Amino acid sequence: MIATIQVGNSDNKLTQQEWSEYVAAVHSATTADGIETHFFGSSEGSKPWQNACWVVSIQETKVAAMFQTVAKIRKQYKQDSVAIVLGDVRMI
Repeated sequence: MIATIQVGNSDNKLTQQEWSEYVAAVHSATTADGIETHFFGSSEGSKPWQNACWVVSIQETKVAAMFQTVAKIRKQYKQDSVAIVLGDVRMI
C-alpha cells in the first residue's frame, strides 16, 4: 500500500529548530520497520511557509501503528493536523 504523508507549519507555531525536530520525528516514523520511503521532499528554505512530504510503501498491518505514531508526534509539536493519503498504485 502507498501512503503520502504531508506536514506543514503554515500557522508558524514552530520555530525553525522545532520545525527541524518535527520533520526529523515524522521522518523517523516513516522509516520504521515495514515501511519503505520512495520520496521525501520539503518546501524551499527561503519560502515563508514550511511543509514536507513523504511517499512510502507500507504493509497494511503497519498502517494503524504508523497513524498512532504520527498522531503522537503531531500532538507533541502542537500541530492541528497531518494529511495521510492511503491507496493502491496502478502501473499503466
